[in-house]
Amino acid sequence: MNLEKIKLYDHLDGEKIVFFIRPHVVILLWRIFICAVLTSVPIILYFLLFQAAVARWLLNPVLGPILILGVSLYFLFMWIFLFVNVTDYWLDYWIVTSERIIGMEQKSLLARFNTEQKLYRIQDVRADINGLFGTIFHYGNVTIQTAGTAQNMVFEKVPDPDILSRHILELIETSRRLHHHDIIEEVTV
Repeated sequence: MNLEKIKLYDHLDGEKIVFFIRPHVVILLWRIFICAVLTSVPIILYFLLFQAAVARWLLNPVLGPILILGVSLYFLFMWIFLFVNVTDYWLDYWIVTSERIIGMEQKSLLARFNTEQKLYRIQDVRADINGLFGTIFHYGNVTIQTAGTAQNMVFEKVPDPDILSRHILELIETSRRLHHHDIIEEVTV
């Protein structure tokens, strides 16, 4: 992705975007695969097991419309399931700049959370790779711990979490050298 095309609305002086991070694409492909499997179950059952029975049921004046309505609702829910999962994947992203980290997370279809943390306030960065798929495709979580009561930021299922955490630690050290006056002011206040 071309980082120059990303626009921050509250851009700080001298701030440059270093990383634009989304969850690993395998996560999206897995969700699409699950949706495809769930969508194909009624079709497979129809052709393998119940083709003759379903033909009789469809001719029934009461059972036929109920069966058509039920199957239609099932496929509608599968489309909604796919839409919600693609939307959740696409709208989860994190921006690491030279000054701060901005997180945008879609928790549900109608709930979105934005978080922001200055780099010099970050105390610890940890990378975790868990599970078979995480190990094979090399994705995991990056947890960013801050001082005080602020909740930890978690980059969920991002590619190359260990490399990303090292780069963030380097950016933190650079930011602390540049903002050592701000750190001293916060400690004395």
